[in-house]
Amino acid sequence: CGSHPETRDHMSAAMFQVGDAVEVQGLTKAEVLHLNGKKGKVSSPLTEGYYRLQMADGKSLDVRPRHLRAESETSIGRFAPVQGKDLGDCKGWTLIIPAVSVGNVAQIAVDILLTTAKLEKIGYWYGPSVVPILCNDPLATKPKRVKPKITLSVEFFRCSKRKVIVVQRRAPLVRGGAKMFVSNLLAWAKKLGFATTVLASSSHARYAENSSQSRFWCTHVEADQTIKDVVEELKIPFMSLDGTPSRETKAHVPNNSAVLTSLMSNPNPIETKRGGAPTAAELLRFNTGMTKEFLAQCVVAKIKTIALLAQVNEGDNMEDGQNMAQALTVLVAKLQGKGSQPFLPPSKPMKIPFAYNHVYGPEPDRRIYT
Repeated sequence: CGSHPETRDHMSAAMFQVGDAVEVQGLTKAEVLHLNGKKGKVSSPLTEGYYRLQMADGKSLDVRPRHLRAESETSIGRFAPVQGKDLGDCKGWTLIIPAVSVGNVAQIAVDILLTTAKLEKIGYWYGPSVVPILCNDPLATKPKRVKPKITLSVEFFRCSKRKVIVVQRRAPLVRGGAKMFVSNLLAWAKKLGFATTVLASSSHARYAENSSQSRFWCTHVEADQTIKDVVEELKIPFMSLDGTPSRETKAHVPNNSAVLTSLMSNPNPIETKRGGAPTAAELLRFNTGMTKEFLAQCVVAKIKTIALLAQVNEGDNMEDGQNMAQALTVLVAKLQGKGSQPFLPPSKPMKIPFAYNHVYGPEPDRRIYT
């Protein structure tokens, strides 16, 4: 399908936004060959199959998307809006990002949020750090409700009423791609002025402190008093990133240098022989995906972030995902201040995409237990 010109134009239509620096390429007709390599800026959105460019010499030029490329190579990765959608002003909003971690709890939670709250898809992320995939509608609750929509590796959804952007990732990162993916995503978020970033993740329950009965624990970077007060109000066990094992750390101000040292080291929780509870860095050591990299870069970039982690084991993690979905909405509502309501009210039944019915197979024959 990529060989048809109209298809290529449709696929690349959302690649450029007004103000983007672009370069003309691929023109083959003799009368316009001289335009190849010319640079300009997009001055108007896609109209009737063409972008209008403001060229360096001051002239305007209408060019099809397939004959343009970003002047700054797309290898850095970037956000692209769905055609007809506008990201708008996100200053002061909350950004929710899932990490692919133990039990895929964060992905399950986000799918439940998207399906139940019916959030609006506004764009996707493209770049070389994410394995490209293409699939059908993954959020339908019944086979008959599957919509003919294309789903890509990383997509963005919006809840304007609650001022929240939710990211969903359905593909792994390429080997060694976490640093690039996180770096560019955080640069994008910082540029847009998000007030708080919420990272959803999970860690192995078997490494948790034996005395902890909580399903969740949290840690944070560049936290203000609001985050600390919310953590205390919700009674979420907190662990500092600077190697402090104690969970009684409300007033603790971590040293950023110690935080980075702790995150970048590779302790093995199994071999930790301190006699006490493992540190946050130790809990993040195994199967927490990009969580460590994300938090480390938030320290460097000074981005206000709270990470909420479920303590789980691999298996049927649907219930863990439901608990995480509810916890995320309550956490975000509390962070946004007095009067804000969760976009997933406790009284509203959660909707689970029917595709999850095929994850674990049929129920076992109950006779094996008798």
